[in-house]
Amino acid sequence: MTGALAIFAKTPGLSPIKTRLAVDIGIPKAEQFYLHSVQCLEALALRVVEATGGDLVPYWAVGEENGLDCPLWQNMDRLWTGAGGLGERLDHVYSSLLKKHDHVILIGTDSPQLQPDILIAAHQHLRTKTGHVIGPAEDGGYYLYGGHEPLPHDLWLSVPYSVSTTCNIFVEKLTSHGRVHFLQMDFDVDMSDDLRKLLKRKDDMKTKPQRELLAWLASIEENAQC
Repeated sequence: MTGALAIFAKTPGLSPIKTRLAVDIGIPKAEQFYLHSVQCLEALALRVVEATGGDLVPYWAVGEENGLDCPLWQNMDRLWTGAGGLGERLDHVYSSLLKKHDHVILIGTDSPQLQPDILIAAHQHLRTKTGHVIGPAEDGGYYLYGGHEPLPHDLWLSVPYSVSTTCNIFVEKLTSHGRVHFLQMDFDVDMSDDLRKLLKRKDDMKTKPQRELLAWLASIEENAQC
């Protein structure tokens, strides 16, 4: 039984990157953060592949069809999210990968602090139990969703995204299609205050890309105090 791990990503230069964070710290620094985060998520995915013996197959879910050949995405399989809003894209990636795998886990590039145990727990739950898994985010969204049953197209479209009630509404709709298992709450990096939260998690962030991100954050903090 194989699962799929799809990491939703945008290609720098083809789509606006971290727009809310860019308002706080400027576009160049927001893009630098994004590139660090991409490397963190790729390292995470490859660690999980090793830990699961290849039972969880990682994919970049790339937001632009003409971005699929970008060097950033060449170390893992990739697929285009399709066009449309976020609901359309989530539905397309989830339903496409369910045709090839027993279950699918969806995450983004906004949580570079994530650890392998979270993804492994989601994978193991979906291998052995029915229903869904979700990782709620502190801002009211969710940082992870996993399932192994098709969901109606309209369900994805009926959820309001990027609002404080996103997770609650999504979970309410999911309960009509099976039980929902909750993972621990975590956070996405959307604003400058979220960068400070990352520094508080430094003891957990041990991969080379995570240490490089922390060093970059420390330099940003130091320059801001000068």
